[in-house]
Amino acid sequence: MAAEEEGDRNQDRAPVVIGVCVLLIIISLVATGLRLYARYLVRLKLWWDDWFCLIGLPFALLSMIFDFVQVKYGFGKHVDTLSAETLMEYGKNFYILLLFYNLGLAFFKLSLLAFYIRVFSVLNTIRTASYILSAAIVAWMIATEFLLIFRCHPVEIAWEGTAQQQATQCINMNTVFVAQAAPTIFFDVIILALPLKHIWALKLNRGQKVGVTVVFLLGFLVTIISIVRLKVIFSTGNDLTYSFVDLGLWSAAEPVTGLLCCSLVTYGPFVKRIPRWLGGSGQKTETSLKSATTTTKKNSTYGYNNAGYRRQRSSDEIQLNSFAANIVESRVTDDDITASAHVAVSKNSTYGPPHNGIQVKQEYFVQQEQV
Repeated sequence: MAAEEEGDRNQDRAPVVIGVCVLLIIISLVATGLRLYARYLVRLKLWWDDWFCLIGLPFALLSMIFDFVQVKYGFGKHVDTLSAETLMEYGKNFYILLLFYNLGLAFFKLSLLAFYIRVFSVLNTIRTASYILSAAIVAWMIATEFLLIFRCHPVEIAWEGTAQQQATQCINMNTVFVAQAAPTIFFDVIILALPLKHIWALKLNRGQKVGVTVVFLLGFLVTIISIVRLKVIFSTGNDLTYSFVDLGLWSAAEPVTGLLCCSLVTYGPFVKRIPRWLGGSGQKTETSLKSATTTTKKNSTYGYNNAGYRRQRSSDEIQLNSFAANIVESRVTDDDITASAHVAVSKNSTYGPPHNGIQVKQEYFVQQEQV
């Protein structure tokens, strides 16, 4: 029995921590690399959604790197097997890790909202909601950082203080976790549900709508992880270095899932080229637009006036074809999401060529390639 108890005390979950963190780091780097490659394929400069993602990446990586460092100071081992000096170093690293974790979460949420602002620029409802949510997330991020930094008075009690000092001079850690996690779940649900109604109103075929919807619904994995993490908080015991392993791993997975979510929606150009790389070909569509017949006269010079008529610069004038074109921008973004598309051309009148005149007929071809 004594040998069994001794074996239990010597349990070490460090290999699990290392394995999961290595996997999450690889996923983070691959997801970001594919995002940048998709931007390269369409030859577009990075925008705010990309920059927010790139800013959040090092914070997510640092939170996992500090998990590695924590292993050195007993993360995964039972607390009663560690020295006081080791526990103090563990406390310092845990204190810093939480700050990085919170910043990574916030920037990935801002990245997804910036994506909405860019792609759904013609939909004021989504744009306005995205700006409001962005401001709320920034406020939440700052408030949470202050709470994490100053939860103990003085600050160093967070890692130097005894259990009695931390109980009387610090805000309870579970209270801090709940105050951080509850708004996260709320923001995730609102952000991911925001565009779903509008996606189904876009001029996409049913398959495209289903595909885009599935991508957005994958984002609810972040919410599920946040809920699981919140549940783990209440089931964590007082063995801070051993029982906190599950909480630490869920906390590491949460920002990585957020990174994956805000990156998946940008993979359209990359995914569209896969059939070509596999030996297929892109789809081409060709549209022919025939212009109205225009008329010129020998030895005369003509120009356009503001009303849409051709004007002769000599003393006599001839009114040629008058046409009105109403073209609404087709918002086919670099992420293959169409926000609107409409083209209408109407012709008012036609005049034949004058005596000794020259009739010029122009035909324009607009070729669009879906790649």
